[in-house]
Amino acid sequence: MAQPGADRALPAAHGVLSDAKNTLPGKFERRIEIYTPPYLYKPDGTSVARPVITGGPTEIARGEQFEYTVGTSLATVPAAAEVKYLRLLAPAAITHVTDTNERVIELPLTRSDSGVSVTVPDNPAIAPSGWYMLFAVNSAGVPSVAKWVHLV
Repeated sequence: MAQPGADRALPAAHGVLSDAKNTLPGKFERRIEIYTPPYLYKPDGTSVARPVITGGPTEIARGEQFEYTVGTSLATVPAAAEVKYLRLLAPAAITHVTDTNERVIELPLTRSDSGVSVTVPDNPAIAPSGWYMLFAVNSAGVPSVAKWVHLV
């Protein structure tokens, strides 16, 4: 893995992007590097098959159940669409190495013939209203590109 091009000591912090890559800001610099996790690539450097959220609502509500369909980025690898879990991830709100908005919410899911159904927690302390990135993660631990959803 390549070394970062800038000092990454404190007070640097990172944020997760909707494509599952991470931002790496420099300590006292005005540049940001993008870190690509190695699990997004095969040893030969080609992309791995990723789940793709192909359908489902953009607006969701606490305590309700919603259905999403999940496909794969490579038709030759249908197992990439086998969802292990779906998670909501709050967008980054970073300052001075602290992200007071950092929040990951695992959504209980059930499988159906047409996709997966998830239930959003009904507790606003666990799932405050706002915009979230919805990631589907397959059995190989590879995340989808996020679908932006609005929790009302």
